[in-house]
Amino acid sequence: MIGINVFLRVLSPSSPYFWHANVYLSMFLNISGAINAPILYINSTDYKAAFRKQFAAIKSSFLKLKYYLFNPTQQSTTMVQKY
Repeated sequence: MIGINVFLRVLSPSSPYFWHANVYLSMFLNISGAINAPILYINSTDYKAAFRKQFAAIKSSFLKLKYYLFNPTQQSTTMVQKY
């Protein structure tokens, strides 16, 4: 981790390489953090219950989004005359 900090400090924050380095390192950290999820889901009842609760919340969010996107409501419009 110290090597990553040194590498990022050498690059100028305005450099495009700085942005790319941040993106790739962020993806690596996200993947390495998420790789534990299947093992925890399989081996732990507490984690399994927590994952199911989160999946239900995500599913309901997507269903609400689907409802709002594909079932447009009628909007009332008011005509204003210009003089």
